[in-house]
This record gives sequence, structure tokens and C-alpha cells, in this order.
Amino acid sequence: MPKLEQKFTIHPIGQGLFYTGVIKQNDTVKFRMIFDCGCLPASSGAHEAEHYRSEVFDKEKELDLLVISHFDADHINHIKTLLKDDVKVKRIVMPFATFEERLFLTARYIYRADKDTDLNTVDFIIDPARALGPNLGDGGELYLIESDPQKPIPPENDEHNFDLSVPENRFLFSFDPRVRRTGQLTPGDVRAFAAKLDTSRSFKVKDTEKGILLTVGSRKVMEFLFYKKDIGPGSEKFFRKVKELFLKKCGVKVEDDNEVIRTKIIEAVKKMKGAMAVKKIFKTAMDELLKEDLSITKTELENPNTTALCMLHRNLKGIFGLLGIDTTDRHWWRHSEIWHHSICRFTIYNKIGILQQRKETEHWHDWRYFDEHYHWNEGFVQFPNALLTSDSYLKAEVDVNAFFLKYKYYTDKFWLFQVPHHGSEKNADKLLLSQMSYRNWNFINYGVNNDYGHPSPALINDIVVTGHSRKMVPVNEFQGTSFGLDVDF
Repeated sequence: MPKLEQKFTIHPIGQGLFYTGVIKQNDTVKFRMIFDCGCLPASSGAHEAEHYRSEVFDKEKELDLLVISHFDADHINHIKTLLKDDVKVKRIVMPFATFEERLFLTARYIYRADKDTDLNTVDFIIDPARALGPNLGDGGELYLIESDPQKPIPPENDEHNFDLSVPENRFLFSFDPRVRRTGQLTPGDVRAFAAKLDTSRSFKVKDTEKGILLTVGSRKVMEFLFYKKDIGPGSEKFFRKVKELFLKKCGVKVEDDNEVIRTKIIEAVKKMKGAMAVKKIFKTAMDELLKEDLSITKTELENPNTTALCMLHRNLKGIFGLLGIDTTDRHWWRHSEIWHHSICRFTIYNKIGILQQRKETEHWHDWRYFDEHYHWNEGFVQFPNALLTSDSYLKAEVDVNAFFLKYKYYTDKFWLFQVPHHGSEKNADKLLLSQMSYRNWNFINYGVNNDYGHPSPALINDIVVTGHSRKMVPVNEFQGTSFGLDVDF
């Protein structure tokens, strides 16, 4: 009896993000993924990370895909804990963030963390490839996503097939072999990234390329579409200026070896008196840069782009081919077994009381898995696809236009949308929200009583004004949600 289960979970972790997914075929795990795992304060998400470890990695020490959207502490500070005890990862995806960018994020983390600076997190930000190197299993690969501005992700092409060796027991995430060949890192790339990279297993990939999930026989069942905003010239100069001042503060010389730089920075951070030292660096860098380049505005420097990755994961009709359904038939989606045996789940669960006991509440459980009122004649399938924006800046008109250009062919291919940056008014407003489909469900991940004022009252007002408040899912340290697809016949 063919059976397929697909489940995605936004964990109740507080001011941060912990997103996971799993696909099972006939009760056997075929694919497991994680998108970010971190929060501030770190203690608010520790229990959830350990709960996941005990459920998953105590039984199998294997992860098929780890995606790191960016290197802010509230998205990464539980990753090493999650992967401890030799958990192996087959594929890691992260942004191609230069050493200047990561050094800026290090300084900003110290500024925000003040006395609670975690040196393990600092080490991770400075050299993520080194931090994750021990977890990259045999045959594992690291993909570094870089921006390819002014180009949309191409439309779906079912006729293209990859010729890859896929393990018998798991599905395989990969990019087109052609992309991996042309994406070999150059010495200049390695110097720019300034990290301990294994160049034989590391690839730089444009964000117009698709990550594909394949089964044995190269059947495409899912695709992963990434977007990395291009860095503006002002931000680049600001990062370089901060690097110059920060390294001077740490007693580091530019010509030092990468490992020496890393060691000296860690030692200097131990001695720094928290936020004030870094605040002075930021102010000096900004003042000097504004005097040197009159084309740069203070607003641009106050909201620098941290190049957080967006990721849309979406099912392809090949997912039903796993169940023996002929999807080459023009009306495959009308197959009676799909219609009567496909169940879409949407569950909200709370952690209640001092012991944080879990209580799950089924929000809806619907066998009518197809949208009866939209593209009925074309067989539009309402799969449990999600577009994650992490901390992306999607407020200025130029940024919103670039975002919708990148996902030009996919604006109706997902049902769940993440409101950027925990609901910060600096990252999104009604310009973005007014262009999102009213059919979408949306979620904001934030920490209750966080110090940043998230979600912003101004953004909440924009959510109401644009008509999205009726389909908004809050995610915090007390409430999470899961959704997915079950087919059993």
C-alpha cells in the first residue's frame, strides 16, 4: 500500500528561527532538512533544540540538508549543539558572505549581546565553513549562494533530468552538475570568503539556479529556489571600514594568515568590554565614510543588507509519481486516488505551563487538497510549499521589485509566507504585503517581550490594512505550527 508523509515544522523557539522538514515514504525517512536554528536569548530555544535532537539524532545521525540563511546569532547559535556527537550533513547551503560582511556581523553581535557574548557563536560567524567542517559527511558538499541581480529564477521545466547517482535509502538534494562544474571556487573566491574551505567540495552557485530533490532514477520531487539580495556599494564600503577599525582594535594585521586572524579576534573579543567598544567602531566608520563619499546616505548605513537568503521549497508533481500515479497524463491531478486520499494538515501547538507541556490543536485537516476556485481547469495544486524570507530587507521599492522579479514565475506556487525579520518595520511594510496573494497564510516568528519591539505595531497595522490579518500565524517560544501532506491508499 503506497504511503507518503511530508511534514514541515516552525518550532516554538522565541526570537529567532528553527524550521525543519521531513519526508517519509512507506514509513521510512527519505529526506530530512533544517533551515536555521537559533534564538536570543539562547536559553529560550535550548529546550526545543534538545527536544529535536532526542527525537531525531539519537536515532539517526544523518541530516540531508542544512540551510543557513545568514549569520546572525538568533539564527545560528543552536546549530552546533544540534549537530553535536558527530551528526553528519550531506548538503549545506549558505550565502556567499565575504569576510568583511561576517566581521561586521561579529561586531554587531558583540554590540547587541553585550555581556552575554557567546564565543562559540563568534567563532561560527567568523568561519562557518570551519565550524561545520567536521559535520560534512563523506561525499558531502557546501553550496555558497551569490546574487545574480536582474534575473528571475527560470520557470519549471519537467523535461530536464539530472544524471546523478542517488543513494538507495535517501533522496538527494543537489544542483545541476553543470552548475557545480562552473561553480568551482577560484583563489579569489577563497580569499574573499576568508574561511577554511575544502575547495573540492565547495561550490559557488548563482541564485537563479535551482536546488533539486531527486529520487533513485532521477525523478524530481521538490525544488528549492534561493534569493540573495545584492549588496549596495555603500554597504560594501561600510563593511570594509568596520573591518579596518575592528581588526585594528583586535591587533590584527591584514596580511596575517586566516587562522591567525581568527585566533586573534577570539582573544580580543574575550577582553572587549562589550557593546560600547563596538558602538564606537560603528560610529567612527559611519562618520568617516559619510565624509569620504557624499553619495552614501546615513539611512543606507543604519540598515545595512546582511544578505539573508530567501528560500522557496515547493513540491513537484513527481512527488505523486512515487505513489505509482502516471503524472504524464494531462489530467493526472484528477486521479481519483489523489482526490480522495490526499490530506492536507495544518496544526498549531502550544507549550503550556512551567514544564512546557505540548498541546497540539488541529487547525484544519482537509481531504480537498486542490484549490477548487483557482485554476481549476489547469489543475492548480495547493501543495504545502513555503517561502521563507528570514531577515531579508524587503521595504524599499527597489528591493521589493527585485524580490518579485526573482520569483516572477512562482508568486502563486506557495501557500505560506514568512513576514521578514520577526515583523520589524525596518524590513517590510504595506508595499510588500499589498502584493502578496490574499490566499496565502503568513507567519511572524518573534520572541514574547523581546528587546527589539517585534513585531512592530506599524507593521501589524500594515498587515491589517492589506487584509492579511485573518490568515496570520504567530510563532514564538510558546506557540509553533506544523503543516504537511499525507497520501495513503
